[in-house]
Amino acid sequence: MHLDDRSPSDMPLSDPTSSSSSSGRFADQVEKLRAAPESVHPVTTISEKAVLRWTSDPAAKILREVFDGFDKSRLEVSIQPLAVSSTYLVDSGRPGPLRRISGGIHGNELCGPEAVLKLLEGYASGGRTLESGGVVLMLGNEGALLENKRYLDENLNRMMGKVSGVEGSEVGRAQALMSVLRGDLPELHKFAGQRQFALDLHSTSLPTPMFVWAERFHVAALEQLGVPNAVIHQLSTLPEDYQRTVQCYCTRNEVLCFTVECGQNTEEQTFLNATQTVDRFLQFSNAEPKTLAPQPLERLGLYVEDHRMTPGFQFTEHFKSFQFLRKGTEIARDNERVYIMKADGYLLFPHYDPPSLRIGKEETHMVAQKLK
Repeated sequence: MHLDDRSPSDMPLSDPTSSSSSSGRFADQVEKLRAAPESVHPVTTISEKAVLRWTSDPAAKILREVFDGFDKSRLEVSIQPLAVSSTYLVDSGRPGPLRRISGGIHGNELCGPEAVLKLLEGYASGGRTLESGGVVLMLGNEGALLENKRYLDENLNRMMGKVSGVEGSEVGRAQALMSVLRGDLPELHKFAGQRQFALDLHSTSLPTPMFVWAERFHVAALEQLGVPNAVIHQLSTLPEDYQRTVQCYCTRNEVLCFTVECGQNTEEQTFLNATQTVDRFLQFSNAEPKTLAPQPLERLGLYVEDHRMTPGFQFTEHFKSFQFLRKGTEIARDNERVYIMKADGYLLFPHYDPPSLRIGKEETHMVAQKLK
């Protein structure tokens, strides 16, 4: 699949509100999310059960109880805990790629930890096969998971590759996870020279269509992954802290990584999306037989301006996540500074709760534009 070499900001974008628009499926998903009435869930929802699970016990204990709960002597694969807590290696005993599947890099995004837990249960019970190579199952911010917070002191997904000068509880965890992503642990050395893959599962605070963050040279693989929408970026054009995500760190270490936003944190479908994405990722990376067909993909290009949260920042209205806006639309004001849309596009992740963001350290919003 060829991708135009122009920058995302140069790409024309069809108006999804026009009857002749070709923007199609993505705009339809956004409108469906906007129109959906707020549902009242009973106390037994998947998301509520997940919150109870991960805030009741440390993540390492939860995984260990699953690991210890099955007789693994008859399994065709080996499963072993690694030196990094909440991290397990499943080894087929045959040559092949090493895959890493992570959830909970942000501690209030529970679809990933639930998918990792379910996968560990599948391997430990013998209900899941592994045709080649290995799979590393890993949880991210253990402390934040226990408190159901995005992070405690620092955003773990802005620390990969650079922790010098950073203080707080996430520093040690970032260093430990980087050793797994690099393949430094002795148990992972056997996979050196094999293809390297990673899947990082996330969810969002606002209603958002499911999509995958991907780099330009990843595009050919995305239809096999089956996520309907892709936001394409180039590592070299991202702000410095964006270059310290799990995905960018993997790229610098020659690991093909996909970061998938599975939907809103508390929605039931989000948890199903995460599990289905794991299934497709394992098939894509030849861990399991291919039974799922490739899916059509709609591509958006990420156009980043480095908008940092300040005490004076305020949006001009309550925008929806992925709301389509015309070029010239005023987005926000920050004292005397006015932010406008520089081209037709979609507004990503507008943040309306400044106390939840680190003043001067976290972005207020991003923009994506339709790619041809």
